[in-house]
Amino acid sequence: MSQTRKIMRGMQKVPLSTLDKTIYTLMIFVSVAMGFIMFWLCGSVIPTSISYALDESLVASNPEGFFWTMPMTFFLSICISGLAVKGLNSKQPIFGNKKYKSPRFKTVISLPPLFSKEFRDRLTDKAKTKIRMTALVFLGIFVICAILIPFGLFQRTVLDDDNNFTRYDSFNQITHSGNIKDAEKMIIDISAMSQKGATRKYNISLKFVFKDEEYFLNTDSFAEMERKEAIEYMLYLKSFFKEGEYEITDIKYIDRLIDYRNYDAYETALVYELFDYSE
Repeated sequence: MSQTRKIMRGMQKVPLSTLDKTIYTLMIFVSVAMGFIMFWLCGSVIPTSISYALDESLVASNPEGFFWTMPMTFFLSICISGLAVKGLNSKQPIFGNKKYKSPRFKTVISLPPLFSKEFRDRLTDKAKTKIRMTALVFLGIFVICAILIPFGLFQRTVLDDDNNFTRYDSFNQITHSGNIKDAEKMIIDISAMSQKGATRKYNISLKFVFKDEEYFLNTDSFAEMERKEAIEYMLYLKSFFKEGEYEITDIKYIDRLIDYRNYDAYETALVYELFDYSE
């Protein structure tokens, strides 16, 4: 590194304007939000809508193509916000800070705004080539991520009104199916999702064990039913299994489940019946 560069690195840069800081900050939050929205839409909302549109006999559907949406989620959340963070850390102005006045007897580095002729004129051929290559790489990654998304739209597990479970792959082809009467066991569970060791979300989870496959449902799987109707249908599915053919686990969370889901008296009674629980 030349002596000139060492001196410049030790010098203070002109601080970013409030507008530039706001733009960079918004870029970070918007990109992260876009990633989560993309994950929610393409990983859950759209696949569920497709499921019910393709088969009107469905009573429950579980999207299973989240993996294909994750690359776009990471791209939007990490790559774009990463550029904003780099801009903040390097104090690269977007429109500039015209109100800033440098202190007397102190030399500061003034970087040209991104959207200015001066910025373009300062770019060397090497820098221009690097920017073009970076843009092409980002565009290529974006296109690849976009191509992957459709593979997750059809990957799902469904339950129809004849109590047939069916699993579909990314190409909307059936990979397995079975009627509830052929299931060997049913497990009724209270799932507890945690973040950093603190339990934060509770739900009713059902697992149907077949000889060569397992199917999972929860109350969110019954997207076109009201909450009480979903629990009633779970009780109906339970009726296919005699005592000893079903197992109840994690019942210790039942009070937390009821509190978290804010079940009313009727829904609470249904939950107690589903879990063979009495106060």
